Amino acid sequence: MCGGPSQQQKDAATSTANLSNAEADQFKAGSAVTTPFYSNLVTNPGQDPALAQQFGQAKAQQAGRNAGFGGALPSGFAEQENTDMAENYAKTQANNMFGRQMAGAQGLNPQASASTAVGANQSILQAPLQNNFWSNLVGGLIQGGSQIGAGYAYGH
Repeated sequence: MCGGPSQQQKDAATSTANLSNAEADQFKAGSAVTTPFYSNLVTNPGQDPALAQQFGQAKAQQAGRNAGFGGALPSGFAEQENTDMAENYAKTQANNMFGRQMAGAQGLNPQASASTAVGANQSILQAPLQNNFWSNLVGGLIQGGSQIGAGYAYGH
């Protein structure tokens, strides 16, 4: 008689528990498929073939530009350009590979997808308790008494 969960809240809690169990089963089934993919991504991120193609095109364009100067370029200029371009390519490729490794590691994190599902389920359980005459009366008396006591303590 003093309040407590309503029948709707009890039903919602049961429904949420059933949903959580179904999501756990779905997560297990999905993990069986995604875990090998993400594990391979972490251990073998591979190079980006599009980046390699862009590097090849840039090298060809640079060689074409330098050919127009004949022997007028300073000593070592073309070599340094090639070295700089190769270094930039290597850094970019390494950063891309690291990014794929991080994506694989995030994909292997079971908390990421599970926390999304749990957060959605919790909102239904945050509903206020059933509105009950007796609990409202007792709660109101307690709150009113505490306000009177606080006012008396401060001389109001």
